[in-house]
Amino acid sequence: TLVSRTMQAFPGPDGRVDSIRASAVRALGDRLSVVDDIGTHEGVSGFVAHARHLVSVRRDDADDAILADWMVLHDFKRGEFRSAHTLARQVLETHRRILGADHPDTLTSMSNLAETLQSQGDFAGARTLQEQVLEARHRVLGNEHRHTLMSMNNLAETLREQGDLAGARKLQQYTLEVQRRILGEEHPHTLRSMNNLAGTL
Repeated sequence: TLVSRTMQAFPGPDGRVDSIRASAVRALGDRLSVVDDIGTHEGVSGFVAHARHLVSVRRDDADDAILADWMVLHDFKRGEFRSAHTLARQVLETHRRILGADHPDTLTSMSNLAETLQSQGDFAGARTLQEQVLEARHRVLGNEHRHTLMSMNNLAETLREQGDLAGARKLQQYTLEVQRRILGEEHPHTLRSMNNLAGTL
C-alpha cells in the first residue's frame, strides 16, 4: 500500500512509472513461474497480491499477458475457477490482438480457457474452443506434433464427459498409436494416453 500510494503521489518524470511498472511485471512473472506446483504457493503468496493488482489494470503487451497466465495457473491450481476463467479470457484477447489467431501462445491461451470452462462444467464451451485449437494445430504443426496430440487428448476428455465415448476413443487410440511409435512404450506421455484410453474403455 505504501509503495502504491507513493508511486501515485510522486510519479516522477514522464515515462518513469511505465518503466518501473514494466520491470515489476517482469520480476513478478519470474517469481510466479513456479506456481504449477501448488506446494510453492505459500512461498510466493506475498507476490500474488501485487501481481493480481497489476493484471487487474492490465496493459496490452506480452509481459502483462505472461504475468496474467501465471495468475491463471495459480488460481486454477487452487480451484478458484471463476477468477482463472476471467483472467484466461483477458490473456486470450491480448494474445489474439498482439500475436494473431494461430500463434502458439494464442492457442495455448485458448486451451487454458477451455480448461477453466471444463472445470466449471461448461463442456460445450470447452469443446468449441478445443476443436478450434486442434484444427489450428493440425494445420500449423501437423498431425503428429506433441502439441497437436495434447489437443487431441484434451478434446477427448471433454467428449468423454459429454458421453461421446466413441469420439473420445477414436482420438485417444490415434494419440496412443503415434506416441508408441515416436516416443516408445514407456514414455510418460504414452503411459498417460494409455491410461486415458483405458478410462474411456
